[in-house]
Amino acid sequence: MVSNNEYNILLAIWNAGHALTAKEILESIEDKSFKDRTIHSILNAMLEKGLIYVDGQKLSSRIYSRCFNTSISFAEYYANCIMDNAVYRREKAQVLPGLLSALVGEDVSPEMLDRLEALLEEKRRQLRHEADSL
Repeated sequence: MVSNNEYNILLAIWNAGHALTAKEILESIEDKSFKDRTIHSILNAMLEKGLIYVDGQKLSSRIYSRCFNTSISFAEYYANCIMDNAVYRREKAQVLPGLLSALVGEDVSPEMLDRLEALLEEKRRQLRHEADSL
């Protein structure tokens, strides 16, 4: 899991849709619970955890600043949150269909259903290929 501060940094980068400098991250976080000078410690910890990576540099004032990007997408983050849950891991066969049913029960377009069907079909092909390889 990530801390609240780490999540806010991930969210800032996801919302921007591109790599950000530490200064840009600070400017985009509305409700931060840390002092501005702490950003580098948090970013270094996130680099060590593999949550973010350095994605180039940008000239900022008269110095070059590192740009940070996320190593995980918004969707992957939330999928991992679910999959890390002990109940999900223990009862996956029961939880996954119910979870998918609940998610699809919301406002879902025919296009999204087509995408979901394509994902399921691709997974089915992968499983068949793995079974044939044994």
